[in-house]
Amino acid sequence: MPGVAELPAEQDTVHYLDLMKRKYGLVARVGLLGSRLKGSGHRTVGIRIRLAE
Repeated sequence: MPGVAELPAEQDTVHYLDLMKRKYGLVARVGLLGSRLKGSGHRTVGIRIRLAE
């Protein structure tokens, strides 16, 4: 399936993480905390994938 992937700006990534926290609640927070404890919290990026029509 053809599509396009892009890495959004840092502020968009922060927005996506906030949306995940709101939608998935404690599960998302625990997952993000685990990433931060492993030292990868500053390397978290969002990926936007748009499928071609």
